[in-house]
Amino acid sequence: DLIWTDPNGWILVLQIWINSIPMLLVVIYAPNENQNEFFKQLHGRIIALEKKNICILGNFNAIVDHQKDHSSGGRKRKKKRVLPKACEEMMTELSLINVWRKLNPKEKQFTFYSNPHQSWTRIDMVWMNGEIVNALKEIEILPNEWADHNPIQIMWKGRKKPKKRWALNTQLIKEKYVNKLKEELRYFLKENNNEATTKQNIWDTMKTVIRGTTI
Repeated sequence: DLIWTDPNGWILVLQIWINSIPMLLVVIYAPNENQNEFFKQLHGRIIALEKKNICILGNFNAIVDHQKDHSSGGRKRKKKRVLPKACEEMMTELSLINVWRKLNPKEKQFTFYSNPHQSWTRIDMVWMNGEIVNALKEIEILPNEWADHNPIQIMWKGRKKPKKRWALNTQLIKEKYVNKLKEELRYFLKENNNEATTKQNIWDTMKTVIRGTTI
């Protein structure tokens, strides 16, 4: 059920049910500017709804931990923005848990690659509280297939995991693009194939480069 939508397109609030448990689903796309005010207003709106089981997910346009949620491919670059104080206060007051990080305390995996900045970040997150945390079976960051962000898959207890395999649409590659694609990939690997970046992240990001070159 639709509860509220932000006229600017930043927030979508729904009431859904997970295994008969009512859940307030808040989907966000946090702006790059004035984030503290954005999360302060979001906090107030959620409090006013007086719901117990809350899930906030989406693009936060910020990270939690510089060491775990950001990589610049070995180059020294400007640090990525961290979640503002208003967001931290909201998470604390609502007892929201960064569920992917809770299940992967030491993992270094990312959801977004910035080609201009040559950096990887985990700016897409899922925060939960209440009974729905116990109903969670697993959560994982999937390979990037067509968008510029990696999808996050949430599996609930009692649900079967769907089988899905990424495959490149060969119709997208035409002869006139082959040389250009080789040049782009050669440059990409030269800049990013290093010890600071995992092979999985290189592969996920390389697909983005291929898509941007061939489509």
